[in-house]
Amino acid sequence: MSWRLAWLFALLITSPALANIFYCPNHHQYVQLGYSQAQVKAACGEPTKKDTRSVPDIENIPTQNWVYTYEVYLYHLYPKPEFSVQFRNGKVSSVNVESVGASGTSVCDVIHSVKVGDSLAKVHATCGEPTHISHSEEPEVKGLKNVMTWHYDFGPNQPPVSFEFENGHLIRINDTSAQKE
Repeated sequence: MSWRLAWLFALLITSPALANIFYCPNHHQYVQLGYSQAQVKAACGEPTKKDTRSVPDIENIPTQNWVYTYEVYLYHLYPKPEFSVQFRNGKVSSVNVESVGASGTSVCDVIHSVKVGDSLAKVHATCGEPTHISHSEEPEVKGLKNVMTWHYDFGPNQPPVSFEFENGHLIRINDTSAQKE
């Protein structure tokens, strides 16, 4: 029975699906995502090399896209154009009339226009229910953030590994042994 447990244990350690846990052979301890730099240092010792790089700080912003399609004619001559309004954080972030970007439109109400910066409630009051609503997320770069990487070389019989930290906590384990198959 003990050989089965050892085999299962070895399978779990080397599984690429478990790249959020790593066994440090020099101190016989595990590290996992979320650990602080102090916890990783206690488990794996001093890194062979440290480096820091700046990377874009990207946040996914929820968006809504409202599409209005009309089957009536504007001034009884021309069909009203299709237009869409995109919202970010409850405010109009873009307006497209017939797939062309615009700063605003008065298609749905000649007196009251819909423009970038208007609230979701104002658009609804001015134009009514949209024909279609879709939800998505758009990446937005908030600036730069520093990512610190600690590199470890545990000797000739162990592949190198690196740990990436953000705000002092482990966010990624790059274990080259899990990548080789």
